[in-house]
Amino acid sequence: MHPADQPSFPCRMPIRKQRGFTLTELVIAMLILSILTAIALPSFTDTLARNRLAGQNNELVAAINLARTLAIQSRAQAGICGANSDATGCAANFDDGFIVWVDENRNGAVDADEVRRLIELDQRDRLSGVADLRFGRRGERTAPIGAASLELRPESCATGKPFVRTLTISNVGTVTQSKGNC
Repeated sequence: MHPADQPSFPCRMPIRKQRGFTLTELVIAMLILSILTAIALPSFTDTLARNRLAGQNNELVAAINLARTLAIQSRAQAGICGANSDATGCAANFDDGFIVWVDENRNGAVDADEVRRLIELDQRDRLSGVADLRFGRRGERTAPIGAASLELRPESCATGKPFVRTLTISNVGTVTQSKGNC
């Protein structure tokens, strides 16, 4: 075809490709992102706290079972208790974590070389209850006399949040777990 035979079109503007976002699009995207973050953040924080407590709860159950197993294997008294500041013996509370021990020399006291495991608690959580849990050579709980339970909870626990974990240790040494609200 000859150029003169081609139909004439008005002058075409070059097509320019848009790069990036307009300011309006960016503001809308940031607004949506901030709304989604505000909705998801409390749920995410609660999930992290629940998972942290579940992990510590599992460590505590494992420590109780280890103490009971050590008592049966060594045919001597064993147990868990709050750790003293240098983790060589028992304390009246769980501020420095807790230890698993076995009374190999059978003197009725926890000696530094009888400590088998130290478990430290997260600083955001508190453990309360019986400070000294002991098992006899057949795996039965010998101390304390009567009910024995431990409660694990966050230090700051909002009312109604399901973060409290309670462990009850029976006279025969079995552990039952329950969850509760703050």
